Amino acid sequence: MRRVLVLVLAALLLGGCRGKATDTADPTAPVGAGPTTIVSTGCPNLPAPTATVEASTAAGDFDGDGRPDRLVTGRVGAGGAWKVRMELAAGGGAETELPAGAEGVKAIGGAQLDVGPAQAAFAAVGRSAAGPNVGLFVLRACKVERVTLAGQPAELAVRTGAESRAGVGCQGPGLVAYAATSSDGRFYQARTTSYLLVGLVLDEVHRAASMLGADDPALAPYSTFRCGPLSFS
Repeated sequence: MRRVLVLVLAALLLGGCRGKATDTADPTAPVGAGPTTIVSTGCPNLPAPTATVEASTAAGDFDGDGRPDRLVTGRVGAGGAWKVRMELAAGGGAETELPAGAEGVKAIGGAQLDVGPAQAAFAAVGRSAAGPNVGLFVLRACKVERVTLAGQPAELAVRTGAESRAGVGCQGPGLVAYAATSSDGRFYQARTTSYLLVGLVLDEVHRAASMLGADDPALAPYSTFRCGPLSFS
């Protein structure tokens, strides 16, 4: 009698285990297949871009997934609002509209400015007779956010002139703004200001000053933009 009872209990336990496995199995999965992995498709889909004028594009990894995304700038018709748009390789993206005073907007590309995997996006956001002003943007929570400096949208000058020069360079991490002025075109009072990107803010961390001659090679960064593979003068 005891032997019969043991056999009945064993059968029930084994039957329960087999039933549990059958209930959780995916009948459509191939034999030996592991659990299904759900891959993120990135940010919400963007509406199709409106026909723009003065459009430009550049590359960068703005969401930090190791794949090249696309930075797009343009405006809707002559005199229309400028937009900065990030189209992600993972799917979807985001865009933002620049203030009415923006001029000569042009995509430059992405570069590493902090210790995270994502790159900041650089774009020309204004200009003077001597050269452009460069702005920075980052992607946060599927929104294109403008980086600020001293409480205002950051605009860093890149220009060359007889009386003044300005440039921008990257360092790991952070960036350097170069500025130099001259009263005679022969010697320049040169200044550098170093910043770290902290969230959405360029935070000043160091300043230095020197005197440089007009033919001094050390003056070269004072009229160019150079950030990793990105450069222009």
